[in-house]
Amino acid sequence: MDAEEETKRVKMMLLFGLIFLVSGCASYGELKYLIWGQTTDARVVDVTEMRTRRGRSQLQVEYSFTDNAATRTEFDAVPRSWPGTDGPTVRVQYLPGVPEASRLHGNGGKVWLGAFLACLAIGLFLIFRIWRDARAAVSGAPAVAYDRRYR
Repeated sequence: MDAEEETKRVKMMLLFGLIFLVSGCASYGELKYLIWGQTTDARVVDVTEMRTRRGRSQLQVEYSFTDNAATRTEFDAVPRSWPGTDGPTVRVQYLPGVPEASRLHGNGGKVWLGAFLACLAIGLFLIFRIWRDARAAVSGAPAVAYDRRYR
């Protein structure tokens, strides 16, 4: 294998590692909601239109709910295409005992969690291949027949 091929592989490993770290950090919040989050009905207090820093219009939904006998009033931002609510309540997910840790039910970032799990699966597969090749090299067994790139 030449130096150019090795450089390409190192760059790909670094890119994969960066995506793995970024998706892991971004999906941490989603994992907290999946593991410790609870769902309840909350009373809608107010719905206002607001502008993001990029100038996009979105809705800010303010709601209140009870957590361990204490009333929490919090808010979440949703796109203008949000279907709204059929009545005076909405479903929210929250982390018990953690102020300002709630969101409208379904308003999460599952894309990052999917990216993290995909990176984890790919990484485990690559580690298995490295282990298999190292074991074959140590035992003197021939290379795997279907992998022609390394012959």
